[in-house]
Amino acid sequence: MRSNLFAALGVGMLMLVVFGVTLISQYAGGPGPDEVRPQDDPAIPGVPLLFAKNEMAYEPGSEDLDKKYFQGYFEVTDQLVKVNFWFKNPHKQPVTFAVRGRSCSACTSANVAVVSPEAMKQFESQTARARFGLGVIPVPDLVTPMAHLALLNSLAWQPLDFERPEAGVAIPAAIDDDTPTWGVFQMLLKVTGVGPKSLEAAVGMTIGTSPTVRQVFRVATVGAPALDVVPKKLDLGEFPEGAAARNYDLYCISATREQADLSPPAANVNVKDPFIRLGAPVPLTPAERDRLSAEKVGGAVQRVRGGYRIPVTVLRRVPAGEAAAGAPTQPDIGPYDRQIGVASTGASVVAVAVTANVTGVVGLLEGGVIDLKDFNGRAGVERTATVVSDRADLELELVPEECVPRFVKLALAAPRVENGRKFWALKLAVPPDACQEDLPADSAVVLRGKTGGETVKVKLPVKGRGFVRGR
Repeated sequence: MRSNLFAALGVGMLMLVVFGVTLISQYAGGPGPDEVRPQDDPAIPGVPLLFAKNEMAYEPGSEDLDKKYFQGYFEVTDQLVKVNFWFKNPHKQPVTFAVRGRSCSACTSANVAVVSPEAMKQFESQTARARFGLGVIPVPDLVTPMAHLALLNSLAWQPLDFERPEAGVAIPAAIDDDTPTWGVFQMLLKVTGVGPKSLEAAVGMTIGTSPTVRQVFRVATVGAPALDVVPKKLDLGEFPEGAAARNYDLYCISATREQADLSPPAANVNVKDPFIRLGAPVPLTPAERDRLSAEKVGGAVQRVRGGYRIPVTVLRRVPAGEAAAGAPTQPDIGPYDRQIGVASTGASVVAVAVTANVTGVVGLLEGGVIDLKDFNGRAGVERTATVVSDRADLELELVPEECVPRFVKLALAAPRVENGRKFWALKLAVPPDACQEDLPADSAVVLRGKTGGETVKVKLPVKGRGFVRGR
């Protein structure tokens, strides 16, 4: 039970505590190497406020715990993302702290809070006990993140007004050389769209009548859907007769939800199709999540906190005895285009395209498309394509009710046989004034073939463009 508790709480708490950890490690014993020091001014008795850092981004390979465990990816909602930047005032004078600008007025606001000396001592005492009082058995440190979260929740946060940059908040002076005043500058962010975005906020720090020192803070966020699917397309390429079934895996991943918060996805094909078979979703193993996290999508590192794998099999022919009565046993010859829709609770449907060029008993002698090219729409056009098959027993007929567009006139001549192959002349005619633009994207001639006791359907794509001179 203890191990399950640590597994459930460890990651989330660790992301909450990283600022507290760096707070102690970087500032204990004096300024750390990553401290942000605005440009020194001889008129200022020291830098106004010392920050541990002024940038935050998800960098899983970083040795900086803040960046390593920063969530980085957020679902697009109205919920505010809180990013905390710790600072200290080591001076024996108060510092006026104010916001001076932001890159996104609709999605960025800010607070500031001062940590009392008593609260700081209590936090340091709790975390010290966590580090040194856990006994000889190594266990995850849950005391530190819980203490850090409690400290943040106990602070009196003061809103900062970007519309009134002259209105600042006074950060009290240090009590003595060994007791600085601690505080937190908090950026409140709204993730408003899918994709990466860098948000900035500028602040000003002033001691007495000295010149104001300006500092810019940056946070890199990525808006992410609750569920994403990779890959987005399964391209089978040429899928000839007799080809073995093709097997793939769809990875349904979430950059924002842990495995326990992600219900098994449902997957369905957009049309009834016996040639695509979907397996049951399988939870991703930690190794699979790590591998997917390390892969780059669109040039950017992604984060995978939870997910499932869905096996996909595409058949060239339904095995004997498995086909439903009257159902086809193989896909139509020609372009194959399907979509698999994948969704989980609270997530939008993600579409995955499945494409192929199904080849088999019949095809075009010249290429894979009947090309009418550019033609005068006023006059119309006629073309003849040659359909060929190696099956001497194949019988072909037009299926006019399924041909697109309907205004194209079609005629299929009687076959001729040469060297054991069969040839058909297929005539296409676009009547005058019937088309003065591109033919529809789904234009095709549909044929029905019978061979070896089987019926197959053939789709021959058609393209072309009608134009009118002077237009």
